[in-house]
Amino acid sequence: MANPGQVVIINGPSSAGKTSVVLEFCRRRAEAGQWWLPISVDDFQIRTPPAFFAAPGLEGPYADQGFWLEPAGGGVTVVPGPGGRRLHQAFHRTVRVWAEQGFDVICDEAVFDQAAAQDWRVALEGLRCTWVALHCDLEVLEARERSRPDRVPGIARGLASVVFSHIDPDLTLDSTTAGPEALADTLWSALEAGA
Repeated sequence: MANPGQVVIINGPSSAGKTSVVLEFCRRRAEAGQWWLPISVDDFQIRTPPAFFAAPGLEGPYADQGFWLEPAGGGVTVVPGPGGRRLHQAFHRTVRVWAEQGFDVICDEAVFDQAAAQDWRVALEGLRCTWVALHCDLEVLEARERSRPDRVPGIARGLASVVFSHIDPDLTLDSTTAGPEALADTLWSALEAGA
């Protein structure tokens, strides 16, 4: 049995650049001969059938079982129903399985409520886990959101109002002006230093 890998979770609002940092980090680690597996909450949520999701212009008849949006912080945030909650729990446990198989895992996440934070704690108990808060100025977040046609208006603002409320980070990064290359380097330096 392989020694468990380490887990890094980059938590932040939509459009903060989490995926870009994750992919750049993995690319740089691979160049150094290190095998990191990237994973995202979006990898799971994208598999939700439209019938189980409610958003402006999409009113799935079973959204109460999956996901819907509610006002938060002047924007909107994601709310899971029972099936949505189970899907997120599967995400958390997939990260654990990969780490238990000896892989280092880095994922991007938006921890939108206390139940999700608590499930992460349960799922990753006993593993080495580093939580990273990825901040970004709201004006920059919203400009990025407007430039991305796949984003629900208001989701960046809404998530920014809740994602940092439930997890105490080991490291805080800011993508307002720093690009993914610099952030990936800062992250690796912090991990080497024992963050």
